[in-house]
Amino acid sequence: MNAEMEYKKKNNFKKSFAMCSEKEIPFILIVGEYETENNTVKLKFQVDVADYKTKDSIELKRENMGDEIEKIVRMFRESQSSIREYE
Repeated sequence: MNAEMEYKKKNNFKKSFAMCSEKEIPFILIVGEYETENNTVKLKFQVDVADYKTKDSIELKRENMGDEIEKIVRMFRESQSSIREYE
């Protein structure tokens, strides 16, 4: 899976989210001050995936975030392939 990184001390999230939508980036991984202090990351959805809807976000513990993100990406890819079958 391709990834892009944006690091800014003062981030305008609206602008960043809009850029992700324009580029059709399905997920945003946020690691801010809160997440750093709590050993978590926030995964924000830019598309519907299984039970998660666009603009939903979930908090993941860093120790198992790889496995969780892998599951979500797999569900996303499966949903994309089923959409292509109907086209």
